[in-house]
Amino acid sequence: MKKFLGLLLILALLLPSVLSVVFEQYPVTLAKSGRFNTLIIIGENAAIRDSLAAVELSEVLQNYFDTIAKEAKEKLEKELDRFQKEDIYAFDELQIDECLGDDTQVVTSGSLSTLLQGGTIQTRDRTTYEQYLRFGDADDTELGCVKVVFDRNDEDDLDTFLFVEDGTILFEYELSFGSGLGSRLEGSTLRDLIDEQIVILGRPYRIIDAITSGNSVDLKLMQGEMQDTLQEGMTKTYTIGGVPYHVNVLIVSDNANGGAGGVKFRVNGQTTSLLADGETETLSDGTIIGVRNVIPNEAGETSGGGGETYDASQYEDIDYGQYAGLSPAELEAVLGEQYTIQDQVYAGGGDVVEFFIGAHVLRFEDHANDDRFEQGVSVNFDSVKNGFVQIKGDQVDNEYKIYSIKYRLEAESADGDDIYIPKTKGMREFLNSPGDLLSPVWDIRFGGVNNASSSDQQGSTITFRPKSSDQGYDFLFTNNRGGEYRVPFVNNEGSFKLGDQDEDFFFIECSSASDFCIPQGSSIVLTDRNSHSGVTQIVQYTDINTGERSVTFQDLDGSQQTKTYSGTLGSDAFADLVFGGNSYKVFIGDDTDNYAVAIDMNKDGDVGSDEVKVVVRGGGILDLGSTNTPSGDFDVTLTTEASEIEDSSSDEVITWRIEDRGSGKLGITLADQTDLTLESEDGHKKGITNFGVRFDLDDTTVGEKLTINYPGGESNVEVTILASETLAPADTSAEGLFSFEGIKVGTFHLDSEIEDIYKENMLVVGGPCANEVSKELLGNYDPCTAGFEEGKAILRIFNLQESFSILAAGYTAEDTQKAVHVLKNFKDYPFLTDTFVEISGPLDDLKFRQLTPQEWQSRVDFARIESREEKVEETNITEPLEEIPEVPVEEVEEQGTLEEMGVTEEKDLSLQTNQNIMLIVGIFIFVAVILLISYMSYKHHKQEEQEEEQHHPRKAVVAMKRKHVEEEEPEEDAEDEEEDAEQEEEEDELEEGRKAAAVPQAKSRKEIKEEKKRRKREEKQRKKAEKTILKEEKRKEKEEKKKRKSGEPLKKEKEDVDLDSLEKGLLEGLEKHKKSR
Repeated sequence: MKKFLGLLLILALLLPSVLSVVFEQYPVTLAKSGRFNTLIIIGENAAIRDSLAAVELSEVLQNYFDTIAKEAKEKLEKELDRFQKEDIYAFDELQIDECLGDDTQVVTSGSLSTLLQGGTIQTRDRTTYEQYLRFGDADDTELGCVKVVFDRNDEDDLDTFLFVEDGTILFEYELSFGSGLGSRLEGSTLRDLIDEQIVILGRPYRIIDAITSGNSVDLKLMQGEMQDTLQEGMTKTYTIGGVPYHVNVLIVSDNANGGAGGVKFRVNGQTTSLLADGETETLSDGTIIGVRNVIPNEAGETSGGGGETYDASQYEDIDYGQYAGLSPAELEAVLGEQYTIQDQVYAGGGDVVEFFIGAHVLRFEDHANDDRFEQGVSVNFDSVKNGFVQIKGDQVDNEYKIYSIKYRLEAESADGDDIYIPKTKGMREFLNSPGDLLSPVWDIRFGGVNNASSSDQQGSTITFRPKSSDQGYDFLFTNNRGGEYRVPFVNNEGSFKLGDQDEDFFFIECSSASDFCIPQGSSIVLTDRNSHSGVTQIVQYTDINTGERSVTFQDLDGSQQTKTYSGTLGSDAFADLVFGGNSYKVFIGDDTDNYAVAIDMNKDGDVGSDEVKVVVRGGGILDLGSTNTPSGDFDVTLTTEASEIEDSSSDEVITWRIEDRGSGKLGITLADQTDLTLESEDGHKKGITNFGVRFDLDDTTVGEKLTINYPGGESNVEVTILASETLAPADTSAEGLFSFEGIKVGTFHLDSEIEDIYKENMLVVGGPCANEVSKELLGNYDPCTAGFEEGKAILRIFNLQESFSILAAGYTAEDTQKAVHVLKNFKDYPFLTDTFVEISGPLDDLKFRQLTPQEWQSRVDFARIESREEKVEETNITEPLEEIPEVPVEEVEEQGTLEEMGVTEEKDLSLQTNQNIMLIVGIFIFVAVILLISYMSYKHHKQEEQEEEQHHPRKAVVAMKRKHVEEEEPEEDAEDEEEDAEQEEEEDELEEGRKAAAVPQAKSRKEIKEEKKRRKREEKQRKKAEKTILKEEKRKEKEEKKKRKSGEPLKKEKEDVDLDSLEKGLLEGLEKHKKSR
């Protein structure tokens, strides 16, 4: 099981990664979908300098993301200001608290042609399609109610907002194909639909895949920001959203994907997997590259003009299991060269690929035989969890028809709460995932609540303001002709009454023309009619001159009138007052009544206790109560007539109460009611009616102050659907990269908190001596500074399967600051590319050098050798060790490390086993050659003896021969003992060398030296055997000469036996020597 897990880790490192990151993409790649998705790791026991450097880096990153969010926000706001020139649909009759669907349920191409334009698709038949947007009304049980409310949002701001309740359906989009979009079936593929063009919500798409299986339909559509055609081997740069993308067509393979062909790209240093027609891949920054059409040549791919054919689809078949247990750094060192070869092995072959970059991919999947909406929508391969699709279609014979595709989006904000969109903002900005709108070129925007006013119909402000003594209220308003009034309304000094302590206030007529109830100094309400178009004036009866038979009235807006009366005072005396073009008859009493008057206050031709309303500018009608002489609390109402409210059969009435609170104090109470809901804010109670009347009750120290903003007409709630290319970011694939509210850089994490270095994106600060995560990335070595050089730092990116790690580390904490300095000031180092760089020099003059994983690993290995040699020298050894020759660095680099050859110190024994087998085979061949030479020499000698025997018979000399052999044996034994001693000495030397430098490089050199020594010993053995045979030959010749001189016969049989025994002994000795090795 452990081996299996280890293999999984290796595969996670080696398989093509969609998250390949290079320094060119820093620091944008640290964030995705509006979130900072990278952990900043510091060592638990790191130096304080490391921690401070990490803190400073965090602050720089936070400032960077805040800045780009602000710039993007400003850019969007400027673009929104240009929408008046673009395609707009306005819900122009919408009211507060009214659903969009109550105004317009279905928006068609006739209202919004840019976004919802129809079109035709030519398959076997010509099919016309239409697009629609639907919104829910108050009675809809499926679609939600999107409406404007006066409420408090999640930030506790009280205002009007475009409101969507979390979890409700925001809208329904429909793509309708009328009588059906038909296609013949090839297996499960809707063949006629492939490569057809269709416009969806303002963006052109191409159908790249259409499959039906059972009752399910699966459609994939792709739209590209940039579309181009390149030949194999070509490189071209495309700028999307201000970011350059260097696209290199690495290989177009003829025989991949069953002969259909495939293509590999390298984009900004990142190599894609092999892509076939219609396939896409997401780059590290979220940009999508997709293949439209692969056009391979007929000759296959060759390497550098050679004749060997390569199949790109098989290129990555490597036995990864042997590398289990290596760190990411070690693995890059071992296999980095292979990947380099992989990129270089293919030369251009004339093949061509049509592709998209910055592609936008939609996928719809649903069971087409029911009416349910299913979660089968994805945008750029990310499932839209809040999106639901319904596809209607069926199969007739060998043809399948799709009738409609409907998409519903369930509202979800970034924080998971209800969505409140303030004035001048759009829905896209507040959705958790803006891409859920399917197209980047449209939005629903809230323009606020504006008073519908014109030159002759404007709004006004009504105020009931407490006096400083908190014992009275003044009443302020503007009439329909712009006259501004300030009137003493109610007073509680001494007694509760209308007006003030000295003057009365009248808004109800006297009971009759002879009931002179209005004394001098009183304020009187005059209104020509009690409707929204009425004109109200407040006048004060200021004087009477009986001699001149005149009365004077002061209009409180500033004008004054003196009128002559006729008739007898107290009986039938009267005068006509003309205010605002309206004539009001005044009846005057005599001196017994203190010349009080009675007035036809509504100019209806009589005086009869009629109540006169105050009509304010905009048409609001104020009812000031039921009597001129209240004894206590009374209600005041503000009415908006039903005729002024669209689609309404009833008036809108808001009521508040004037209260006698005792001790001469007064107050106002305003409560929630049918047409008004109040919210509290900083001592204020605020609310707005459906018509748009705003109330603000301010609790001051001298009593409540009520301010009413009355519109000039029914408020214009501005909600629009905007369709414009200016809405779409230049790089649609980067949509969601940032949040307009700013990305929050996460807090630090200690190395001890990280359980799996492959799980999360990480920015690691500090080297292996100070940070355990750094140690896991680079390898657990002794010394921990292995690979580092004093005064230098490294920046290195490790690209793993589902994450990446950026390492900033140095020989010391001071050196680490150099790497962090580069990350903090990344704009000053735009030339940094790839994934590995070494930094040296002072902060104001840094030097950079590109490193390779192989060079780094060689440094590490050499540092380990030096470290172990130093430890051996420091050990107290009683017997001196034989010095081990020092291997030059050049030789180490030339031979390479065992890690580069795929061998680990503990795990990989395959290479060593192969070497041993080859060595044994070589020794066996060597011994066989020696034996063959000895045998041929012996046969040759026997033939000579036989020829000599025929001419000169010999005598037996067995004893002499045995004597000579015995005389030779001591010499041979001495030589054997000398050889054994030499071999033991060499083995002791090798054992001591193994102890002194037990590292992969030392082990490899030891084996090479042993092989050379074995060869020398075999050569000595061969020479020794030849020497023995020659000695024997010479001895025999001497004996034969002596015997010939003495006349002794030669004993051939005995001699043959001795020679055979000698040969046999020699062979046994060699075999024994071979076995001992």
